[in-house]
Amino acid sequence: MTGTPHYFIGVPISEEIRQVLGGWQKELKQVVQYKTWTHPEDFHITLKFLGAVDTKNINEVLQLLKEETASYPAPFHVETSDLKFFGQKQKPRVLFMEVEKHTSLLNLKEIVETRLKRAGFQEEKRPYRPHITIAKKWKEEQKDTFTNEKLENLKETLILPVDRFHVFRIHPAKAPKYEIVETIELG
Repeated sequence: MTGTPHYFIGVPISEEIRQVLGGWQKELKQVVQYKTWTHPEDFHITLKFLGAVDTKNINEVLQLLKEETASYPAPFHVETSDLKFFGQKQKPRVLFMEVEKHTSLLNLKEIVETRLKRAGFQEEKRPYRPHITIAKKWKEEQKDTFTNEKLENLKETLILPVDRFHVFRIHPAKAPKYEIVETIELG
């Protein structure tokens, strides 16, 4: 990617949970094929995709977010549920771990969204579906189709503490591809 860097805002995942999800990836790679598997250090829950933002504007975003969330009650916890997918059932384009729509997470998302809309960022029109991306880009040459049975042995509720979020810069050609630009503590 050349030109203006792209950014997003996301909740980090603990090392313990990254290890669990990374282990699941190893098992899944044997039964489903995707072109891109998320690097374990890149696991996160997205709050807001910002897109291309220049350095001056990203610094303004950081200041706005720090002011807006300085007194946000933390920590709170969210739970994961099942592995699910976006896209066609037989050839799902994204495999992800669903995250519960906890009131505190939804409120945090709304605060971030509202504040950035006032700052000139485009509002997300799609409903918010918190998740952790495991893999994406289904390999078309794969002979068999996706079935939920392939995910049955990978069920475990994971508890994720939320006491901060990061602003990430995207480096598409690197692995891991997300660089933490700033950590914003809640509360």
